[in-house]
Amino acid sequence: MRETEKNIAFFIENQFPGIYREAGPELVKIVEEYYRFMEEDIKQSHYIGRRIFEYRDISTTLNSMLIYFKNKFLKDLPFDETTVKFIVRHIQDLYHRKGTKDGIILFFRLFYNESIEIYYPASQMLKPSNAKWQTGVFLEMEENNNSFDDIDGNTFTYADLIGRNITGSISGAKAAVNSINSVLINKTLTPIIYLDAVQGVFTKYDELLTRIGENIVRFGVVKGSLSDFTVDVTSGGTTGNKKGNIFDVVSAGGQSGRAIVTEITNNPTGQVTYEIEDGGFGYSIENTRLVVSNQSIVLENSERVFIEGERLRDTDNNFGTVIGQNDGSVGVLMDPGDEFEINRNISTVDRNPNLNIVNLGSQASPIVVITPINESSPGPMFVDTGLNTDVKVSDLINQETVSLITDPIANFIEPDVDHPEGLATGPVYINSPNYNAVPPAAAAMSGTEPSANLATSLDAAFDLTPFDIGSIVGFRNINPGSDYRNDVFAYAVDDTMKLFDRYNQILTVDPPETATDFNIGEIIAEVGTGINAKVLATDGNKGTVTILPYSYYGYSGANVIGAVPGQVNVIDISVDYNSKNLGDNATIDPSTDFASGRIRAVKIYNSGFGYVNNAEAYLADEDGVPQIRGTINVSSQGVTAGYWGDFSSHLNGYLSTSFGEATDEYFDGNMRIQDSDYFQEYSYEVKSTLPLSQYEKLLKENVHLAGTKLFGQFYYRYKNTSALQQSFIRIFNDDGRGSALDVADPANISTDITNLYSDSTVITSDNDKDALNGGAVYTVTPVGGTSINEGGSLTFSVTLTNHPGGVIYWTVSRPEDFTFDSGNVVVSNNTGTFQIQADADFTTEGEETFYITLHTGSGAGPVIHTAGPFTINDTSTA
Repeated sequence: MRETEKNIAFFIENQFPGIYREAGPELVKIVEEYYRFMEEDIKQSHYIGRRIFEYRDISTTLNSMLIYFKNKFLKDLPFDETTVKFIVRHIQDLYHRKGTKDGIILFFRLFYNESIEIYYPASQMLKPSNAKWQTGVFLEMEENNNSFDDIDGNTFTYADLIGRNITGSISGAKAAVNSINSVLINKTLTPIIYLDAVQGVFTKYDELLTRIGENIVRFGVVKGSLSDFTVDVTSGGTTGNKKGNIFDVVSAGGQSGRAIVTEITNNPTGQVTYEIEDGGFGYSIENTRLVVSNQSIVLENSERVFIEGERLRDTDNNFGTVIGQNDGSVGVLMDPGDEFEINRNISTVDRNPNLNIVNLGSQASPIVVITPINESSPGPMFVDTGLNTDVKVSDLINQETVSLITDPIANFIEPDVDHPEGLATGPVYINSPNYNAVPPAAAAMSGTEPSANLATSLDAAFDLTPFDIGSIVGFRNINPGSDYRNDVFAYAVDDTMKLFDRYNQILTVDPPETATDFNIGEIIAEVGTGINAKVLATDGNKGTVTILPYSYYGYSGANVIGAVPGQVNVIDISVDYNSKNLGDNATIDPSTDFASGRIRAVKIYNSGFGYVNNAEAYLADEDGVPQIRGTINVSSQGVTAGYWGDFSSHLNGYLSTSFGEATDEYFDGNMRIQDSDYFQEYSYEVKSTLPLSQYEKLLKENVHLAGTKLFGQFYYRYKNTSALQQSFIRIFNDDGRGSALDVADPANISTDITNLYSDSTVITSDNDKDALNGGAVYTVTPVGGTSINEGGSLTFSVTLTNHPGGVIYWTVSRPEDFTFDSGNVVVSNNTGTFQIQADADFTTEGEETFYITLHTGSGAGPVIHTAGPFTINDTSTA
């Protein structure tokens, strides 16, 4: 709209035709003067009409019109001719904030030019169920050179990111950057970005975006941190755990990760542990199998009538092999798909006559119960599949390499009509021209001669296979299983080595009594060969020592040396055919334990650094003992160990140690019990130099929130502009009656004495130049102007004097107009900075104002400084 021309008298002459200007100048002059009179006399309608649009604008209206603006926009509010124009222009900000803390602060600023503090008693009200436990958040970044460019070619480093707000390019998560460290992880310098005010969850491969000036800058890619641990329930795990237990997360490359138990099993479950009592000898890692019973026949068995390895069969042709026995049960390993049941008779297979086990039969040992098949332990028992999940020997000791011929002779003899499986399909005669012909042989010989016969040399007919044999140390991939109801039996067997019929040996010594020089379990050595052996038994009368040699071929018969200095004379050596074969002589004690508390779910407590996505891992206690296995997920932001973010549930008192013993450290939670008056959820207190009676009515009518309760307190703050600290005392409403403060010595009043506050009806004192700040002075200065465009950013500089320490937080009024409404100030050498980002809302609503407030403790903590007003320029397009 064009501005209305206020004076048009000088245009009058040109409105007349030329003949009038020449012949009647007096007429023209009269009309011109008439218009000049109408324009200059403030009482004339022409004067008023030419200015009607100015009168509609409060910035240029008549003073006499201000009362009408006030009555329209500030009804029931105080009228101040000097400020009414400013207040009307910004009154919408007040109405938008009606009922809020910022609205009350703005009310006092506008109508009383008063800086106030607002205190909510609910912030110090004890709330037993309000414990707030929170965790820190960080981003582990991909390796980079710490150099980042915008579209204009400007270069930035991580130092430019501190204190700014960031957004994830994929997740859309937002946060404020607190600090940035570089950590050496797996010999790589990795940036770690610590965050505040996180909104959403940053994910792996997020680029970090922030606005610097007019451009968006990309500050690297999120590598991802340990975010989840998926428990492998099939791996069993330890029992007796509790919710809340914290364990280390152990995985290749990762460090410092920890998880807290959130779910455990509650029902008691039987699990199996395997203890190697004697590792035996003659076992190889490739061929050793751990054979474990999977079904138990419960009966009275004090006579131990069964034989390990014998076969059992029921009347429905289900087969099982005896693995072990005790006084109360027999453990069997059932053939695949078979299962014994109590209603079927069971008998041995290879005896003559066979032993029948009948339920409630005529024999003295009837079956009491037969447990269901349970194959949850130890896992896949046979290594033929080659899977890395199979149970195998973990390690061997007393190792020896021996070369042996493994060809089964049964493949080259006439078949056994009773047991034809696995044997030759026909007779291979001694004069056969080709022993390798299949048939009649079941398989070819292992040697290099393709047509072996009686004349073929042994080294051509057979091939030597090398074996690394030794004593069993333990097994890997053992699963303790679950839900076992009875004892489990197990033994380890190397079927290949067992075929060679190698046994223990018996040494005969002279004199006989020297046999007792050895202790059972002692390791002795043979002179000359240096072969070790384990002493199994001694007999001083016979002069014999039974040994388990740690060598395939055993002792040769030379003298031996034991723990006692000197040699023992060996005069004879023999084979102990009553002992078990090599490869079948280990002693394994499986025990079934019943317990609850197996870990089923955990939550990451501390993400640590350097973990790899989808890697195998396990939880370990402080001694490094594994508790359970699982898989880790590395796909999002990391978390640090938690801390109490809210102390409203903490009682005052002396802190305790983990053993319940009180310490000398006193925790002042400053909490109060709710009284439903002052200490309640909906009360607030205005701290001001104004008496409550002066503003109570207007405040309640205009910005007070219905349902809340107002309290007023006198609050005096003196700002010292010099470097000297000042101490003073003020007494109000004493009325000559004396006061409690009269007994104090003013010479001893100093700035470290607690400030006292009261309303205007009782005594009030203050002894500090800055009642809340403890002498600290804060200055907040915008860098580059006091206004911000919609969608733009504005940086603030903070200067601190006598700051007592701790984190300073900033908040902004009108939070709906900003990307973030709070953050922390990055302080170094008594100065700091922070940046705010305005939203681009694409709605035309005019110029708006906002304030910046500094807090301590948290974004909702005590206010230590307020700066403003600052302006949001309406640069959007409707």
